[in-house]
Amino acid sequence: MTLINPALSQHAKYKTIEANFLATANKAQLYAISAKPKEALELLSKYWQIDHFKSKIANIAKLAYTNEIIKYKDVDTIDWNRTISAYLLRYGNDDYFRNSLRRMGLKSVLDECKDKIRTKNYKDFKLTKTLLIKKDV
Repeated sequence: MTLINPALSQHAKYKTIEANFLATANKAQLYAISAKPKEALELLSKYWQIDHFKSKIANIAKLAYTNEIIKYKDVDTIDWNRTISAYLLRYGNDDYFRNSLRRMGLKSVLDECKDKIRTKNYKDFKLTKTLLIKKDV
């Protein structure tokens, strides 16, 4: 919004929307830290259509997804190749994610996946309540 027309940032209605978003984003970040992407993104979903907020929402989603992956690292039913690929497709391979997977013993899976995936823009994806993908039975 303000990127298109900087004068909007001075408008009272914009200030209200931004203040509401920031308060909501702070609540959502607590869910993200607690590895609860579903809850975090339910709060933020109504703001996803506002391009100005997408970067902040994506950062919160990225944190939530990474923490969720760490939380469920010992679950045998998760297809780690597909889960890691879904993350890489959206967000690429950053230090925090790479180090987290290394500590989890999944660096070899990351190495296998990262060469096959070309990162796309996170803005091209719908918000999803989890990136964990279960193994096919």
